[in-house]
Amino acid sequence: MNATPPALDLRIRRLERTCRRARRTSLAAVTALLAVLSAGWTLAPQTVDEVTAKGFTLVDDAGQPRGRWTMRDGSPHLELLDSKGVPRIAVFYARGAANIVLRDTGKRSRLALSVDHQGHPHGIWMDEGQVPRIHASVGNAGLGNLQMLAEDGAVPVGFGIMPDGSPWLRPSEDHEGGDWGRRLEPPAPAAAPAASFTGR
Repeated sequence: MNATPPALDLRIRRLERTCRRARRTSLAAVTALLAVLSAGWTLAPQTVDEVTAKGFTLVDDAGQPRGRWTMRDGSPHLELLDSKGVPRIAVFYARGAANIVLRDTGKRSRLALSVDHQGHPHGIWMDEGQVPRIHASVGNAGLGNLQMLAEDGAVPVGFGIMPDGSPWLRPSEDHEGGDWGRRLEPPAPAAAPAASFTGR
């Protein structure tokens, strides 16, 4: 075997050490460059024309779900959740009706606004058992009605406008079950309110 002079052996070891350091430094630099480029790539705003999915979940800064947009029974359904994850507002389309439901902190439906499949608007207020208690609507003739509902759905109290334009009131002294109530004389015109609930 050929013996390597000690000076040459020392120079070779130094050169190998320098090459190893250069490789490590190059690898670290390339890794850092790739990390910066990938971070910049993902942080850059991107716009797409269309996203297709079966559902979306909106999360807050802590990663907690605050909204859901899904399909239920073949119809779109949007829920907004409070900070505890309780669904408080639901917006959905079902059986030909557009609906908004407001819930309390116990997940109970308390108020529902709806436009039915015939285009009639409804407002329904519910008790803690989610039983409808007040129903306000505009019916077929475009006339308003307000009904107070019993637990079984019966209408013991209500008032509105009949299709012929005359007012009705329930109960009436002569009520016998099928009648909506006695006709009333129209009230004297009242001054217009300063502002209505629609903001007009």
